[in-house]
Amino acid sequence: MNAAHWHLLLNHVPVLGILFSALLLAVAIWLKNAQFQRVSLVFLLCCALASVPVYLTGEAAEGIVEKLPEASEEIIEAHERMGTTTLIVMQLLALASAVVLFAWRKAAEPSRRAVFAVLLFALLSAALAGYTANLGGQVRHSEIRPSSAR
Repeated sequence: MNAAHWHLLLNHVPVLGILFSALLLAVAIWLKNAQFQRVSLVFLLCCALASVPVYLTGEAAEGIVEKLPEASEEIIEAHERMGTTTLIVMQLLALASAVVLFAWRKAAEPSRRAVFAVLLFALLSAALAGYTANLGGQVRHSEIRPSSAR
């Protein structure tokens, strides 16, 4: 397996994991279930941290893909820029989740506002990850590119 393969395999973890974990957290907040909230925060932390190897394999994957005849440098660069932004936001999400989990150890229940803030941050992260993944898909799938970029 080469770097491009690893990049493609790993990118699904943060993209789908953050979305799943955010939905789980939303349900846990709605049900006022502290245990599910805690599990959701751990999932968010792990999925956000999974964005690090995705990002790190991206540069090597670019080196492989940019040599292909249908590769678009413009789309690759847009994907790379969004990847950097998404990585930063994901690491902030990991930090926020860790802070709430750590604070929870000291209190019987976490601040409802803090958990809700993590949920909003997770939804933002999911949207960014989805957009970044869409740009990444366009690198090799010309059928999903906007007509101006074909």
